[in-house]
Amino acid sequence: MTSVTLLTTVVVGLIAGFIATHLRKRNDLPTNLIVGLLGAFVAPVLAGLIGLSFATAGTVPYAVTAAIGAVIAFVLLDLIKRAPKA
Repeated sequence: MTSVTLLTTVVVGLIAGFIATHLRKRNDLPTNLIVGLLGAFVAPVLAGLIGLSFATAGTVPYAVTAAIGAVIAFVLLDLIKRAPKA
């Protein structure tokens, strides 16, 4: 991961967390920022495991994948929070 892709991933994750704070009904900015960052970092790694490589693709495809990962992380967080407690 180059410094540009690292910076892009951090920025995309933080933006996703900030936007999620305003779109979701929960105003938990620190949690949203952390979930956005985690999703943005995990998605490109998982994409690499299934054979998608961003080494020569550039920053834009990497940023798109990071944004998708952040959205998926928020969906998973909502599913976990809504799960019935035993």
